[in-house]
Amino acid sequence: MSQHSPGSSLDDRRQALEDAFFEQRNRDLIAASRAEKAAEQEQEALGEVTGIQSTSLLERLIGHGVNADTLVALSLIPLVTVAWADEELEDEERDAILKAASEAGVAEGSGSAKLLTAWLRKKPGPELVATWRDYVGSLIVTLDESEVEELKQEVLQRAHDVAFAAGGFLGIGAINPREKRALEELSSAFEA
Repeated sequence: MSQHSPGSSLDDRRQALEDAFFEQRNRDLIAASRAEKAAEQEQEALGEVTGIQSTSLLERLIGHGVNADTLVALSLIPLVTVAWADEELEDEERDAILKAASEAGVAEGSGSAKLLTAWLRKKPGPELVATWRDYVGSLIVTLDESEVEELKQEVLQRAHDVAFAAGGFLGIGAINPREKRALEELSSAFEA
């Protein structure tokens, strides 16, 4: 039988307790560091997808569960809606949508790309726009006025470009009245 003095056993236990405490503290610090790094990467990805430069807007969007994939969908639904407003998807509109999707970081073969391809083949039902409007309505109440305006401009500019792509004589000059009405309806979703 080994003999330990009562003080030695207590010292061993104290040391084990300290080691456990600091080990847990280190794990917590590492986890916090990883979370901070992930948040920075998500903010960077969201900024690349949207072109939004405002750090505070990006942070608030992320804080409300918006990520790059969500914002891609948020920005592509108006494009598809405008393109199908006259019940016909023209080649110029399809090209403009695909270009915008590429610029938004939609990778070929990704889930977002497959969904977009389906929307380009067949006009989505009205529930898609209704869901988009509900999402926008829920999101904008969490943002200040300037952030709402910045998000609105970013999302709707690409939709405007799609509408303009097939408008007028030889694709130059005008926006189809139905597409203009669709743009106005989409724009109204950003009003509180």
